[in-house]
Amino acid sequence: QEWQVSPRRPITVFIYETPQQKERFIGAAETDFTKPWLRQVHINLGDVEGALKHELVHAMLAEQGIPFLQVAPNSGIIEGAAVAAERFEYDESLHQLAGQILALGIQPNVAEMFSISGFFKSYPGVSYVLAGSFCRYIIDRYGVERFKELYHSGRFEPLYRKNLNVLIGEWKTIIGTTGATQRNLQKATYLFKRPPLFGKECARVIANLNTSTRELINRKAYPEALASSERSIALSRGVDAVYQKSIVLFRLGRYKQTIDFAQQQLADSTISGSLLPIRLTVGDSYWGLDEFKKAEFQYSSLLADSLSLSMNESAALRLQILYDSTARKALRPFFLEERSDSGRIAFLDSLLEVPAADVFARYLLGREYSIKADDSQVVQELRVLSPMVSPILEYLRNRRIARAMYNLGNFERAKLYSWRALNYAANNGQLYQTEDFLLRCSWIQEHLR
Repeated sequence: QEWQVSPRRPITVFIYETPQQKERFIGAAETDFTKPWLRQVHINLGDVEGALKHELVHAMLAEQGIPFLQVAPNSGIIEGAAVAAERFEYDESLHQLAGQILALGIQPNVAEMFSISGFFKSYPGVSYVLAGSFCRYIIDRYGVERFKELYHSGRFEPLYRKNLNVLIGEWKTIIGTTGATQRNLQKATYLFKRPPLFGKECARVIANLNTSTRELINRKAYPEALASSERSIALSRGVDAVYQKSIVLFRLGRYKQTIDFAQQQLADSTISGSLLPIRLTVGDSYWGLDEFKKAEFQYSSLLADSLSLSMNESAALRLQILYDSTARKALRPFFLEERSDSGRIAFLDSLLEVPAADVFARYLLGREYSIKADDSQVVQELRVLSPMVSPILEYLRNRRIARAMYNLGNFERAKLYSWRALNYAANNGQLYQTEDFLLRCSWIQEHLR
C-alpha cells in the first residue's frame, strides 16, 4: 500500500521447505533473493516471516527500475528501499539504530553507499541500517512518488533540488544521537562494531579450522573440536573460535573451565562487545554448579542487553525456572544435557505431571512444536497455559498461537491471539510487527471470500 504500485505482471513466490531443497533446485541454499526482471522471489520456508516483505519490495518496485534488470541503479537505493519498508530492525526503529551507529563513532561514507559499488564497502549490518534509515527519511519527508522516480534514475539533485550530501545532513539532524544510552550502545556495539575475525596472514587457515570445529561439534566429537578451536584461537582470537571453545567446554561438562574461559574473554574490551550472548552459556554453567545467584546475574544481564527477542526469551525463561526449586531441578537436564529433537519432546512430556515444572515443560513443548512447524500441537500445548508471569514469554506464547492459527487457516483466532500479544509487546518494533500481522490476516480474509 505504501508504494502505491500495481504490478502489471504477477509476482511468483517460490518457497522451499529446506535450504537443501533450495540448493538442489537453484543452487543457493541459505540465500533468499529476488529476480525482479522475472518477478520471482525465492525464499526458504524458515525465512518467510523475517524476509518475505523485504524481498517482495524488490519485486514490487521492478517496474520503477532501470530497463532489463528492473532494479535501481545502485544497491544503496535497492536495499535501502526494502529495509525502509520494514521500518524496524532488532526491535528498534531504523532511525534509533542509525543514531546509535553514529554515536559509536562508526562514520562510513553514507553518500558512497549510493554509488554503484560503495554499499558493500561497509560492514553489511551498518550499510543496510543506514541506507534504510536514510531512504525512510526521504520517503517520509518528500513523498513516495518522488522516491519511485529516484528508484528509476538514481539521481538525487534533479528530483530533490538538493545534492545528496545536503539530504544526508538533513537526515543526520533528524536521527541525532542523543537517544543513545549506555545500554543500547552496548547492544549496538555487538550488532555493528565487531572486530576483524581473522589475522592477515592466515585467514583461510582460520576459516578452515573454524569450519572443521563446527563439523566436529555437529558430530559430537568434542575432544577433537576442543583441540581444533584452540588451534584457531592460537592463530587469531576470533569470535567464532571463542564461541566454539566455550560451547565445547560446556558440552563436555567442564562448567568451571567454561566460566573461567568465557569471563576472561569478556574482560577484554577489544572483543567483549561481540561476545555478549556467551553470558547464556556462562549462566548455564553456573546452573550446572548449583550457583543459582550467579546464574541469575548472567541471565538478568543478558536480558537487560536485549540483543534479540529469542535471546530475551532464553534468558527470561531460565530466570523464571530458577526462581522455583522444583522446576529448576526437574528442568536442569533439559538445559544442561544434549538430546535429539524427539528426545527433548519425550523428556518434556515426562514433566507434564510434575507440579511447578509442568507449566514450563508445556511452554517449551509449544516452542519445540513451533520449530517443527507442527501447528496443531503448538495450539494444543500453548492454549491451555495460564498467562505466563514474564511479559516476554506471554507475548511469545500468544504470538506462536496466532501464527499457528494463521497456518491452520483460522484467521479470526489468529487475530484474537495477536490482539492479546499486543498487550505484552515490549517496544515499538514488536507492536509494529504484530499490527502488521493483523493487517495480513485481514487482507487474506478479504481476498479469500
